[in-house]
Amino acid sequence: MDTLQKERFAGRYTGLDNTSYADGGRTTTVRLPGSFQHFVVLWALGTFATIIGFAVLSGLVLKDHGWWGYLRLVTAGVTTQAVVVRIDRGNHCLAEYSFATEGHGYAGSGPDCTAQVGQSVTITYLPSDPTHSCLGLARDALGNELATFAIGGVIFPPFVIFAMRRWRRAKSTVA
Repeated sequence: MDTLQKERFAGRYTGLDNTSYADGGRTTTVRLPGSFQHFVVLWALGTFATIIGFAVLSGLVLKDHGWWGYLRLVTAGVTTQAVVVRIDRGNHCLAEYSFATEGHGYAGSGPDCTAQVGQSVTITYLPSDPTHSCLGLARDALGNELATFAIGGVIFPPFVIFAMRRWRRAKSTVA
């Protein structure tokens, strides 16, 4: 047994991350600095609040109700083929498509940088409301939307936390 192992076994060693090791069969809990614990709790709460906020905001504001519309397409939609009728590369690679169902023609649009005019593409639409459709598989679009919420939920809160701390420090310095 080397010296470090002996110190750990004897309970005299504390790691750099403030974790203590077992001492004679007793378990020691991990103690992190209070400010770090506070930050982690705020970050977790901020993550959940941000994800919920993004979900509600996109559901209310976006065309076809964002993730909610994709969820409807995932649960009740069907796939079919459509034809690309127009491409606008300057507008986030917007591809406009048209398709027919039950003798009626419908149109929609979505991003696809590889689409060409006249190309056949897969779309998902609601049979009860064919005006509600998306380019590609709705499952993929929903996954992309939810992943964006999760990434935003993890990245956004620390910026808010640090900005609030900086504002409080500046405010207490002035007073």
